[in-house]
Amino acid sequence: VSPGAATAAHHHGDQETVLYVLSGRAEYRWGDRLEHAVHAPGGSFVFIPAHTIHQEINPSDDEPTTWVVVRSAVDPIVVNLPELDEIARPRAGRQD
Repeated sequence: VSPGAATAAHHHGDQETVLYVLSGRAEYRWGDRLEHAVHAPGGSFVFIPAHTIHQEINPSDDEPTTWVVVRSAVDPIVVNLPELDEIARPRAGRQD
């Protein structure tokens, strides 16, 4: 994931998601208005329950990061929420 990249605010329907930060740093925001945040260094796991609105971010200005993403189903469900674009982190180098 490129420095400064961020996804749109989204959820994965009925799927649970586990994110593992292989290298670099990551920031995850979640909640109905993305009001919660956690910073995860390399070696961290983040669990995202089904239907949880969230956003993944590489907060670094100059360091790429690598994430491993595993979901509880085989079909890639992504429900983007453009109504949250005004409060989501800007998406320089957007990663979906």
